[in-house]
Amino acid sequence: MITRRDLLRGSVGALALGGGLPGFLERALAAQQAQGETRHRRALVVLQLSGGNDGLNTIVPIDADPYYKARPQIAIAKKDARKIADGVGLHPSMKRLEALYGDGKLAIVQGVGYPNPNRSHFHSMDVWHSADPELRDTRTGWLGRALDRAPAARDNALYAVHLGEEAPRMLLSESQRVTTFNSPQDYALTLDRLNQGDKSKIEAAFERMHRASATSPADRRIDAVRRTASQAIASAKELRDVLAKSTPQATYPNSGIANQLKLAVQVLGTELPVHLVSLAMGGFDTHANQRGSHANLWSQIDEALAAFLEDLRKRERANDVVVLVFSEFGRRVAENGSAGTDHGAAAPLLVLGDAVRGGLYGSAPTFEKLDDGDLSFTTDFRRVYAPLLDRWLGVAAEGVLGASFEPIGLFGAA
Repeated sequence: MITRRDLLRGSVGALALGGGLPGFLERALAAQQAQGETRHRRALVVLQLSGGNDGLNTIVPIDADPYYKARPQIAIAKKDARKIADGVGLHPSMKRLEALYGDGKLAIVQGVGYPNPNRSHFHSMDVWHSADPELRDTRTGWLGRALDRAPAARDNALYAVHLGEEAPRMLLSESQRVTTFNSPQDYALTLDRLNQGDKSKIEAAFERMHRASATSPADRRIDAVRRTASQAIASAKELRDVLAKSTPQATYPNSGIANQLKLAVQVLGTELPVHLVSLAMGGFDTHANQRGSHANLWSQIDEALAAFLEDLRKRERANDVVVLVFSEFGRRVAENGSAGTDHGAAAPLLVLGDAVRGGLYGSAPTFEKLDDGDLSFTTDFRRVYAPLLDRWLGVAAEGVLGASFEPIGLFGAA
């Protein structure tokens, strides 16, 4: 089946059979308003750091001699790290995240990973996205299964939104759709260069197509195509109109991740019934000259997340939004000959937001028990997924994860 995104981004001449939810936006908004969820709906933002973030230089073991011996060129000096606890410091670029940690709104889960780790980007990311280290389910992702089980996702094509070119595996679902775009302008009918001036007329014509009557089965199939096209154009226009009214209420730096998070606030700060937003930032495969590039990456994230949270607070949404920051794996303990690091295993991840009970969680991996040069995981990543599902999204974690995992206490006592 061709998705709504395929339909909208394809040319008029390439229009073909596709799926759609008639009047999805109106119905979703009406359902949410009836439930009283429009103003205070919980949302989860998932930020993927693609390439394998170096956890040791992010959450720094400032009192560990083996760390400094293994990284003579790239280790973060104890005097430069931002100390947050005995033996633990943050990367120097994480100034604003340090303040967030001090306010009790940043949770750092140490030593996160999974059994029998794999150093392949694709394999490891599949594990994180499917929430299955054995990769038995090739059809769905962990948030996609949450979509299938969340009552609020029914008849709501905006329950989950991915800001990017293609929805990631973690959002793959058996029954629900995910809206995907880079900007509100992208979520529109794409015309060839010769017909740009006729766009409004062509869109209007498409919207009228569903009025055609259908009698025979063949006619009804054609009519379904017409209705899908018309509904897609109408819903895209309405989505763009709603987002156009949502302007930033904080000053964002000029970076790709900042622009994505600014768009995330536009989505979350409107009346649109969005509960999941996913986005990704690349550049973390730091095999060479890591010190400068890694510092720059975390400076961008630090500034962008601070602006994002400020924006949410000004919109009175800060208590309703939680951010998960993860990567497919960490890096090896020892630096390589190119002043970088190679693919590793266990690493920390971050969960932040005004509703989060901040602090250090889990046990830091020990340098005395390395697994072929890698840190061995001490916390199964599904222990982080469990409270995000159960406590935050209101979806039974055991049904999504296929087993019961002791949840990390990200939200305090039940």
